[in-house]
Amino acid sequence: MDLTTQEKVDIYKVTRPLLWSLYNEIQTLSKKKHDGALNKVKIKTINNLLTDLMVCISGEPEEKYLYLLDEADIPQYSDVVILLSQFKTAMNAYRDRYYRTFPIFDKFVWVTEDVKKELDGYYGEDEEYDDED
Repeated sequence: MDLTTQEKVDIYKVTRPLLWSLYNEIQTLSKKKHDGALNKVKIKTINNLLTDLMVCISGEPEEKYLYLLDEADIPQYSDVVILLSQFKTAMNAYRDRYYRTFPIFDKFVWVTEDVKKELDGYYGEDEEYDDED
């Protein structure tokens, strides 16, 4: 069973709505100015969020496709939309991988070490868990 950490879950919970909001805003700007470029303040703001997202995605299969914006390149809005799309997809994959339900719980839970201990206590350490994807 794949596990995540509570630290990564906490980062996910804070950054996911920020990512979706930022994506919508940049997408709107991209539609208004196809070739519009970001300024350094916007790049720094976006990179602050992406840095936290990278912590959450660290060690995940999607990590190799993600990167921070390069201030020297001054990317266009449309380039940033593509990058933020990749981050959104990676965050969705993270949630799908670690936010699950099991017969002993009556709700979805993040699969962390604490949840694994509860499952091990209920099923035994050598048992496979039937999750209810």
